[in-house]
Order: sequence, then structure tokens, then C-alpha cells
Amino acid sequence: MTFQKMGVFHKYTNDKDLGRFKVTNLESDKYIFKVPMLRNVTLTAPYFHDGEVGNLAEAVDQMGYLQLNKKLKDEEIENILRFSTTLADAELTTAPPLEVEGSSAAWVPPLMKDIPQGEDGDLIRFGALHLTDTYAQLGSGVKDEKMRFSGNTLNCTSCHLEDGAKQFGLTWMGVSQMYPQYRGREDKVAGLEERINGCFARSMNGKAMAVDSKEMKAMVAYINWLSKDMPKDVFGLVTPKYEGPDRKANVKKGEEVYNRFCMSCHGANGDGYQSMSAGGSSHVAPALWGTNSYNNGAGMNRVLTNAAFVHSNMPLGTVWNHPAITIEDTYDVAGYLSSKERPQMRGLEKDYPKLEKKAVDCPYPPYADDFSQEQHQYGPFQPIKAAQKKK
Repeated sequence: MTFQKMGVFHKYTNDKDLGRFKVTNLESDKYIFKVPMLRNVTLTAPYFHDGEVGNLAEAVDQMGYLQLNKKLKDEEIENILRFSTTLADAELTTAPPLEVEGSSAAWVPPLMKDIPQGEDGDLIRFGALHLTDTYAQLGSGVKDEKMRFSGNTLNCTSCHLEDGAKQFGLTWMGVSQMYPQYRGREDKVAGLEERINGCFARSMNGKAMAVDSKEMKAMVAYINWLSKDMPKDVFGLVTPKYEGPDRKANVKKGEEVYNRFCMSCHGANGDGYQSMSAGGSSHVAPALWGTNSYNNGAGMNRVLTNAAFVHSNMPLGTVWNHPAITIEDTYDVAGYLSSKERPQMRGLEKDYPKLEKKAVDCPYPPYADDFSQEQHQYGPFQPIKAAQKKK
């Protein structure tokens, strides 16, 4: 057991709790508190002696400033969060992995230091900057309003994890070989540029940019660079196939799962956390609902899509073949997230010109079947799939 001062370089905001001084009456014991262990820290929000800090990202950020006189970078906070995930009790955070199909080719992401020098390399790095720091480069953090294409505080890498190079983390590795491709939502074959613009309109709650703009060319160049040496049949793309239980998602149970596994990073109000060093930039822990999150037309607002992502990647640092949250619990927490208020995208009734192509978990009408909007949003989805097969 050790005791340390809370606020070595900077004063903690709560100066009413004097710590051990209340017991010893020693001046040297003012603001001295017991140091807690880090085991299961991702499961034990809120934080600090007074419980005033609601999420772990903020706790890490504050400790860097108060105790070390350092404003941690977003990447540093994320790395600490990933490490913290490894300290959780294995019995509390172990679930069976989903089955995957594909080759056993090694997953070896390229390194940023290997980007070539010269004009081509500069374009790739420019694209990486806009994909990893989207809010600051293409959102409200940009002074020129003409360059504001993002409408929330997310980065593209809020979903495409580890700079788009995480296996089953909605990676961009291998994506270039998949385009152009047919997409039922638009009922046409489209290129990668249109797919990126779709993300800006939905996941980023913003608007499309010119496909011939430098920014678009740069983002495509980065994705092409990540994809260049990936075989077409490698597994690790998108997320593992997720079926989900044959029942309606239990939103109340999902809230309990959220409080146990997700609140420690994303907060009780789902608004994430913006680090002290961000300077008006994006959230190091992204907002999951509310004005700063993705809108209702985004893929993450679909229960099966969200649940597959959570199962293979969350809490931060989880890998697909050692998941922490069960299939049942990810299904319920995805339903809980879908139930929350978020920005509403206009014109969704025009999605899917061929309604029979509509995803079974698409949460907004119209539909080509007689199943209710509620069932399309929360399930069970198996009856909808069965009806589609009959047609």
C-alpha cells in the first residue's frame, strides 16, 4: 500500500477533501491519498478518490497533467487505455470468438516510416493526417468554412482503428482491391471516393467533397498505400460475420453492459472525451450518441453492424480472437446505442432504390416487407432474413 499526493505539479479541482490530513492532522499529509491498483481499472468507473471523473480517458489525461506536468497526446492516452484493457480479470472479460473464413496470410501492416519520400509520399502522409485528425482538418476546427466537411467530433479512425490497419477493426488494408463495387444502398457500382463521401455524410454527419480535391486524392492515396501488398483472400477485412441471437435486443440489459464495459471510456452520457492537448480537436474517446456522434443513417446505427464491431474490438485494445464481451451482450449494447438520440440525416427515404436490397437491420423505413420498423431496428432479424430468402 502506497500513498501519494494528488496534484504534484497542478492543484486538483476538488480542494475540500484534504486526504490523510483528516486522520493525522499533519500538514505534510494534505491531499495525500491511497494509490489504487490498476487491475480491472477499465471496469471500475468513476475514478479518483471523489469519483468526480467519469471516464478513464479523462483520468489518464488528468494524471499526466497533475502528476507529471505533461499534456498527453491522444495517441499516448489511447495506448494507455489499450494497456489498461490487458489488466482486466480474464474471467470477467473473456468471450468465445466468432468463426472466420479466409486465408492464414500474416497480417503485417506497413509502417508510416516506410512511406516513400517525394511528391507521392507527401500525398500519402497528407491523406493519413486527414483520416486520423479529421475533425481538426475537415471539421469545425478549420477556419475556412468551405473546408468543413465533417459535422461532428469524430475522426475517420474513430471507427477504422489503429490508423486503419487493425485486423477486423474496419481496416483499410485491402480495401482498394474491393472497389469499384456494387452497393445496394445506392443501387449502383461506385468507387472508393463515393464510399468515403458516404462516410462523411453519415458517420461524420457532414457533407461530400469534390472527388478531384487534393484532400480526397490524398485519403485515397493513403488507403491505396495500406492496400498495395494485401492479398484479396486474406481474412481480417471489415468484421467477422456476426449473426446475433434470435431475439429482440434487450435495451435495458444493453445499458447494463454499457455501464460495465463502455462507460469507462465513453462516459455516462455517451459523449466521449476530448483530451486537454486536443486544442479544440477531436475526442480521444469518441462520442457514441448525441450531437457529436454519427447520425441515424450511419452503418454504426445498425445493430448487427455495431455488435460485430464491438465484439471484435472493444474495449479498446481487444483483438478479434480474444473478445471481452459475449455475442449476447454485444447484441444488447448495440441495441442500447441504437436507441439513443443522435443527429437525423435528411433524405433517408431515398436510400435503397430497390428496397429488397435493404439491410435487415436498417433502422429506418420504408421496407419491402411487412415487418415493423421496431423489428428492423432491434430484431429478431432471423425471421426477416428467412422471408427475404423465400422471395
